Amino acid sequence: MRKLLKFPAVILFCSAFYTWITYDEYISYSETLFPWLNFQGVFKQMINFFLVCIQGALGAFLWQLSEGEEKAEENAE
Repeated sequence: MRKLLKFPAVILFCSAFYTWITYDEYISYSETLFPWLNFQGVFKQMINFFLVCIQGALGAFLWQLSEGEEKAEENAE
């Protein structure tokens, strides 16, 4: 039954990759008087990074859960 957990894990991996690859906000150094104070772009980039990390971590967790059942079945035999 836990083998079915690989399907949502793959979906989460694909979603994390899509979230990362489609992010097109850039930190502009020419739009502000003090370029390092462009906090809006920095916060958007940080939120995107955290979303990618969370999706990837959940996908890895589900993948390990699905393999844990297979290893337990092999050890029982």
